[in-house]
Amino acid sequence: MSPPRDATGSAPSLRRDTVIHNFLVRSGELANEVVFRWPVEGEWESATGADARRLTEETSAGLMAMGLESGDRVGIIARNSPEWLIADYAIQHAAGIVVPLFREFADDQFARCINDAGCRHVFVDDDGTLERLLALRLPDVESFIVSCRKVADGRIVPLTELRRRGAQFLKTDSQAVAARLDMIRDSDVFTIVYTSGTTGPPKGVALTHRNALFAATRFVTRLRPKGHQTLVSYSPLSHITGRIMISLIPMVRGAPSGEIWFVPDLALLPEAFRLARPTALLGPPQFWMKTRARILAELEAAPKPERWIGGAIEAAAGIVRRRREGQQVSIAERLEAWLSSEILGPPIKKRMGFERLWSASSGAAALPVEVQYFFQAIGIPLRQAWGMTETCGAGASQGPGDLEAGLVGAPHDDVEITIAEDGEILLRGDCVFAGYWRKPDETAKVLDGEGWLHTGDIGELTSDGRLRILDRKKDYFVLTSGKNISPQRIENRLRASPLISDAMAFGEGRPHAAVLISLDAEEAAAWLDAREAARSAPVERHPAIAAEIQRLVDSYNDEVSHAERIAAWHIVEGGFPSASYTPTLKLKRDTLPLPTRSSYEDLRGTPRKPRPRNASDN
Repeated sequence: MSPPRDATGSAPSLRRDTVIHNFLVRSGELANEVVFRWPVEGEWESATGADARRLTEETSAGLMAMGLESGDRVGIIARNSPEWLIADYAIQHAAGIVVPLFREFADDQFARCINDAGCRHVFVDDDGTLERLLALRLPDVESFIVSCRKVADGRIVPLTELRRRGAQFLKTDSQAVAARLDMIRDSDVFTIVYTSGTTGPPKGVALTHRNALFAATRFVTRLRPKGHQTLVSYSPLSHITGRIMISLIPMVRGAPSGEIWFVPDLALLPEAFRLARPTALLGPPQFWMKTRARILAELEAAPKPERWIGGAIEAAAGIVRRRREGQQVSIAERLEAWLSSEILGPPIKKRMGFERLWSASSGAAALPVEVQYFFQAIGIPLRQAWGMTETCGAGASQGPGDLEAGLVGAPHDDVEITIAEDGEILLRGDCVFAGYWRKPDETAKVLDGEGWLHTGDIGELTSDGRLRILDRKKDYFVLTSGKNISPQRIENRLRASPLISDAMAFGEGRPHAAVLISLDAEEAAAWLDAREAARSAPVERHPAIAAEIQRLVDSYNDEVSHAERIAAWHIVEGGFPSASYTPTLKLKRDTLPLPTRSSYEDLRGTPRKPRPRNASDN
């Protein structure tokens, strides 16, 4: 295979420490191998490394032909696809700054972010989004580069036309393209990632090439992947977790070769899993919770001779938990766990397309321990990672031998983590961002003079240096008794039930904690059917469901102090509205209306008579 070549046709003498230089080297190494697959009218198309490089260079040269200067910002609003990734690398190739935006943003969020970044161009892949953007006041935007239909507007540039201009520019002024690439340094900002907005308007997180390669390299070092890898891209590439998995990690030294299957529509995800059979998978907690719920629902709906399997796996999950926590496990229990992992698990994994999955990770929010141990019980080594947009996703993660639930693993190599007096996690390292775009005052609030990032998360370090996340600092609430309550502890316990898709605990200025519950309607219906319970819509009002929720609440209350108990609960009919979630499925707590009466008379559920107090009730 011939060595990779730059736009002038010359072989580069050295791989530079930037994302784009790493991409150019890697695409050359994989010139004849399939690197991308994506669906087109029911079939899966493919592209090689050489295809990806050619399209990137043409797109980049097209941007330069349109006058893009070094440091100019270019937005991307698109579904997961090769075009997304090619636009990402092409903007970097022209020494521009990539501004990925969530397709789910409201109009005012689009306008705020695009204007804040000062984007000159925006890549768009669907008509609906394009029409929304054309109706907004975006004074800096000179063109919309589209892969959808043409619209009668002078600012519209078809992607095919951009690449035609780029191919011509490469022929007539290849030296300019090479010179632009040569000027990129690892200290340059390569992307501005806007936060999803759980606590207010999104802020632009400026990340450098150094941040990105430092973070990506730490994940590769921690997981030590080997052999050809297959990834499925479905989580938004506008979010740092999706970006680092698909765009950054595959580019660093030491990362194995592989291919990426892009899923622009979540309805295609089961098919993609079955066809691709991924080797590594990253998903938010909701993905893993939903997947577990579906497995259990299918087992409950199976013929009666097979219904024992779900109970056996749940029992094995409990055994795995005790082993991970250092408790004694009998020989019979070890055999039971082996049966689940080696006999019961493989058919389930094969049906899902997960039989080759050697690395499964959860990030972006806390994962209930029951969910993590469930997947470990069927032979999927589900682990957790913790990071932030402001750290390019790096921070701490569990390695191959570290699978204890409730922890997020040890800090990454060359990342310092300490705990402040109030419990806040402070982090320092080359993954820490360059600052919030055009917001020095906001930057100063989280980044101190010694380089410590004040993360806003509350946590603790175990005696062996692993990190446990307790909650977000801003989410704690204080009861009238003065007791500080972590809502995450309550919520994760309830979310572990397949019946519950989400929960939100509250109680600020109230005598006791209460919780709003969002049911998974499909799983609740299946749960009722498996018990041959008469069912009428809505399931939220079914007495058997109410009894099960009360049982879950009672079980939690028996394990905590009197002050931490759930005094009342309420199922929100129809579930939490979609407007209550960010594009990455984080709950925006201030969007849910709370009961106003501190007596909780408008909520359901009455706590049982408190058990006698003991030494743990403090």
